[in-house]
Amino acid sequence: YPGILIVSQDGEEASYFCICRAATAHYPCPKCLVHWSQLDLVTESFELCTLENMCSVLEQASCAHSKISKEKIL
Repeated sequence: YPGILIVSQDGEEASYFCICRAATAHYPCPKCLVHWSQLDLVTESFELCTLENMCSVLEQASCAHSKISKEKIL
């Protein structure tokens, strides 16, 4: 008999199930650097999330002077 997959999840489990980051993340896509406010632009191309990109972002955030500016970068 064919089976039907029924999944009951809360928000956090659903984000792991669809391979997304948390719903409150500024950049929820694990593959590219698309901001949450631009997720509806499915025909656009965004910068890929690579090791080099993430290292430069972390370096910029570590050089920032205030917690607010660090949060804005991250």
